[in-house]
Amino acid sequence: MGKPIGVADYQLIVPKEELKKVVAQEVEAFAKELPPSDEEETRHD
Repeated sequence: MGKPIGVADYQLIVPKEELKKVVAQEVEAFAKELPPSDEEETRHD
């Protein structure tokens, strides 16, 4: 017992390094899909 309430043991289905690689690839692919934004237009100073 010894763990705070709400803390659970879990095991990743995919190894951590592989998961990080896949997430990085997805983020990169998503960034390429976005239209280029105009910095001045999106600013709200």
